[in-house]
Amino acid sequence: MDISILTPDDEFTPGASWSGHDWLDGSTSPEEHFLDNKKPPRTLTPNLTRRSHKKSRNGCFSCKTRKIKCDEAKPLCTQCKLNFPHLPLGNEDVWLRDIPQFAQSYTYLMHAILALGASHLNRLTPGNGYEKEALTHRGHAINGLNTCMAKSLSHHASTYGEADAMLATCYALTFQASYMADGLSDFVIFVRGCALATGKIREENAPTAFNLAPNRHHSVIRPRLQSLPQLNPIHVDAGLSALDRVQVYLHNSAEQKFFTSLRDVFVALQQSPAAGYLCFMNLYRVWYELDHDAFKVFLDSGNSTIQILLGFFIGIQMVMAPLTAHEWPERTGTGGRVSERSGSPAETIEPTLGINSAGSQSLLGMADWMESVASKVPEELQWHLAWSRNLVATVVAELSGLPYSGPPVLYVGGKEHLSAGTAEAVG
Repeated sequence: MDISILTPDDEFTPGASWSGHDWLDGSTSPEEHFLDNKKPPRTLTPNLTRRSHKKSRNGCFSCKTRKIKCDEAKPLCTQCKLNFPHLPLGNEDVWLRDIPQFAQSYTYLMHAILALGASHLNRLTPGNGYEKEALTHRGHAINGLNTCMAKSLSHHASTYGEADAMLATCYALTFQASYMADGLSDFVIFVRGCALATGKIREENAPTAFNLAPNRHHSVIRPRLQSLPQLNPIHVDAGLSALDRVQVYLHNSAEQKFFTSLRDVFVALQQSPAAGYLCFMNLYRVWYELDHDAFKVFLDSGNSTIQILLGFFIGIQMVMAPLTAHEWPERTGTGGRVSERSGSPAETIEPTLGINSAGSQSLLGMADWMESVASKVPEELQWHLAWSRNLVATVVAELSGLPYSGPPVLYVGGKEHLSAGTAEAVG
């Protein structure tokens, strides 16, 4: 990138020529050329004065760090309600109170927070330069995290905040990956990282602000299980049938374990939403229970079977969205209820999975994952992705307020809906 260094006395008019072509022939001097192209001073229209405004310094620390406008709502501003990771479940206060303070001491954590915020803003306002900032901060966060984790292998995390910084960075990078069109592999890697970091903290009994009790997630979600909405059985039954047709391609333990975990979720969803949700939480265990060599096989982008199974994983993410929304009901304003209106425009989704919410932007990011997965599957096997791609297309249409055919995915809950179309867990 070429950078011009200007002295304080220099002033250029945007678009003015500085090639020198019109003074090399002697018709004008460089000084005359410069003065001719000088921008006239800006003056206010007569009787027009600048509107006075008051600059507030009461914005929250998180918004100041990310350099975005804070609405100063109490106890949480709108940006904080939407954008911090909601996992580990039941640790919202830690994210809002402790993590910003730890970020002052651990630079890589600060980069991870800024990376997550930049990717979310890039989803909301694409083309505004946030993508470059997101990737830059992400790179710094990963480098710093790798260095810190390498050191942690030789000593226990004894300083308060050290273990929290590593775990919070893993979670922030995981959630950021869900906003990135090519972030599926990173998502898998950092889900594994979150689990390994949590296990290390528990094993060493390291000082931590997070509540990482083994049954913490279950204890927080259990009271909400009875209010989970009914999903459309059409999607579940069709997904199970499509998945069973992939079984003939299974050749190694990684493929078999992932296939079995996916199938267990479908079978559990046929029983009840609560059973499906609890089984869905165990789906992620596959990634951190694989040994090192098996995990390398899983990450092989040339493995068509794994790519097809990842397509089903994306489809299940879409089906599960009305259920996983209950992990953060305080952000929906409706106690986690999901609209029962079928084919409604996007604004009616706003209270639950609105187009401006972190959950919806994450779904749209995962929808982009589908295209990345499809590009790695041979043409003769593409038909195995039909179920997942149809679900993704419907969810994108629902979130965008566009028309769609077939039964809805995000609008669930009522008997009328269930018959209408008939012929985040880590930690």
